[in-house]
Amino acid sequence: MNSHKKKHTIQPKKRLSQSFLQSRGMAKKIVDALCLSDEDTVLEVGPGTGILTEFLIEKAKKVIVVEKDKRLVQVIKEKFKNAKNIVIREGDILKQDIKGLSGGKRLKLISNLPYSISKQFLYLLLENRTSFSCAVLTLQREVAQRMTGQLDKKSYGTLSIMYHCFSDTEILFPIPPSFFYPRPKVSSLVVRIEFLDTPRYLIDDYNSFFSFVKTCFTSRRKMLRKTIGLPGPLGEKRPEDLTPEEFVHLWRTRYKGHKD
Repeated sequence: MNSHKKKHTIQPKKRLSQSFLQSRGMAKKIVDALCLSDEDTVLEVGPGTGILTEFLIEKAKKVIVVEKDKRLVQVIKEKFKNAKNIVIREGDILKQDIKGLSGGKRLKLISNLPYSISKQFLYLLLENRTSFSCAVLTLQREVAQRMTGQLDKKSYGTLSIMYHCFSDTEILFPIPPSFFYPRPKVSSLVVRIEFLDTPRYLIDDYNSFFSFVKTCFTSRRKMLRKTIGLPGPLGEKRPEDLTPEEFVHLWRTRYKGHKD
């Protein structure tokens, strides 16, 4: 299949780290992972030229797309001008009112996210987790491995712990770089996130816990007695040595409500 070699009328913008998916077969596979019903409302972030959108409008009750690039907004408007179940918004997803977009209904989310904003967006997603039931995202391999907590010391960190505590996240399949235009220099993985109705452990203050974990990892090679003044044997450990459950226990027993 040589569709990824076709000539483009819209050139991806480097400063927005745009990379357009070219394979319709892969687009269908990604959308299928969302397990849509005709009752679902889907939020698509950064639709690009609309290759996922085509399959979304066939399956979902309503599709909301948010696109930052004016040129691509026009492409999407033209391409889907006859579709009755699509809402097109121009804007930066990091500045959107997510709860306002959802209208009180739990959305499903899909995105081939610009890699330059993926970490910021993943934390925004967690903050707004009550607005979503699940998400299917195409991410840079390293970020996907970090959030799924594949426990090698290098990739384990704040993202791993937060996603473990608030979701079930799994890596589904890779996408070869040749399926994108322009061809990215990094490998991509598709992940599926199911947000838990209640946290996996007893966390009753998201912001306080997040701040605590982040503080622990500011100097990941330093022992916890140095970074957070933790006494005893645990203080001799580094943050990467603790499990998510140990972080929760430590936060609840010693640091809950503690301001940095």
